[in-house]
Amino acid sequence: MKKYLLKTLYFISPVILTLILYFSDPTRYSNVGLMITMILGSFAYTWISVQFILSARPKFIERIFGMDYIYRFHGIMAIIGLLIAIIHAIVNEQIVEESIITTIGSLSLGIFILISLLAMLSMSPSFILKYRAFKWLKKKIEGWKKFTYEQLRFIHNFTVVAYLILNIHVLLTPNAQQHLYVFLVYITYFVISLTFYVYHKFIKVKLLQNNKYTIVEVLPESSNVWTIKMIGNNSKINNHVPGQFAFFTFNWESNNKQEHPFSISSASDSYISITVKELGDFTGNIGELKNNDSLLVEGPFGRFSYLLHPNELETVFICGGIGITPILSMLRYMSMYDPKRKVLLVWGINSLDDYICKNDIENIKTKMENLTIVPVVSRDENYIGEKGYINKDILEKYIQIKQFNFQYSGYYVCGPSIMMDLSIKALKEIGISM
Repeated sequence: MKKYLLKTLYFISPVILTLILYFSDPTRYSNVGLMITMILGSFAYTWISVQFILSARPKFIERIFGMDYIYRFHGIMAIIGLLIAIIHAIVNEQIVEESIITTIGSLSLGIFILISLLAMLSMSPSFILKYRAFKWLKKKIEGWKKFTYEQLRFIHNFTVVAYLILNIHVLLTPNAQQHLYVFLVYITYFVISLTFYVYHKFIKVKLLQNNKYTIVEVLPESSNVWTIKMIGNNSKINNHVPGQFAFFTFNWESNNKQEHPFSISSASDSYISITVKELGDFTGNIGELKNNDSLLVEGPFGRFSYLLHPNELETVFICGGIGITPILSMLRYMSMYDPKRKVLLVWGINSLDDYICKNDIENIKTKMENLTIVPVVSRDENYIGEKGYINKDILEKYIQIKQFNFQYSGYYVCGPSIMMDLSIKALKEIGISM
């Protein structure tokens, strides 16, 4: 119920501003062109403003939807808001003379477009890169400059500069200048959005100083995968449910400290652990962490946990590579508190060297008689078992062999975006509902 209410409020929120502007000067908006550009502007301004609220990760929203959903929604609606703003600018150009107001609006729009393109192409590729035009554009940008994740995070912060300029633009419009209540409505939108931004970027960072953790063990799981165990002086994060993730800020980083999202691989224990593969600019040095290094932890986040879906009586896990980490957390928890549960794990790996935490997994198997683990190995011709990549045939085969009841089973997919897309497509073809 809360989900539908919040979604409804989100999508009708621009109507409030539209009505305020219309009734401030109905005669002005008897002109169809002005009416259209005003409606477009109201929708663009409102939805762009709300993006600063969503990106602040408010817990009262995250608990309902989950962080992954909020980030996907944030990315899609940011694009839609920007497209509406572009159409607004094009229509406005045809019916309104150029002035300082339109120039300021164009400057704001230009900054938003540049930053959003970089974000879409490099920070959120999972849905936008399905389109050939964006794939081509991504290659062109990378040929000019290969941005690191940290650099992109820094550049993305300049959206607040574009938003400040946008608010100068709307506050200079005739409606805001002639009607005090319209001016105050814009100020209210601006203050609320900026408050969330300031809280997220500055105030929350200070508050997190009370949530320090200390590393107590650094375990190599393979040549390039490490498990980091830590304990803290605040037990809040230990109340996570298995499958969730958190944001970690490591104090040993030499430059501006950045938070990094990692799945929690431990069950609900007196400590927490993350299992990390050396992949990116930051994780390439993850093995250099040492005992007694300190860090800050914000979380937990997400709804990727079977405990949050109590109607599911059976569980199917589908993962690729290091995507096993949140699933490991759930398996560890199940082995302690729900050992009779029927579970299937289909795990895509390059070779048996990627079969990390093997001893832990073998220990879990001894406790869970109804657990079936199916490694799917892609780069080892000598492997005796399922080879290649996870596909419909493999999933259908083991789901049928183990006789999973579609009505009562939950399906959890984690791994590279292309692997997840193909697995979800295969599950739909098998007959499993969203």
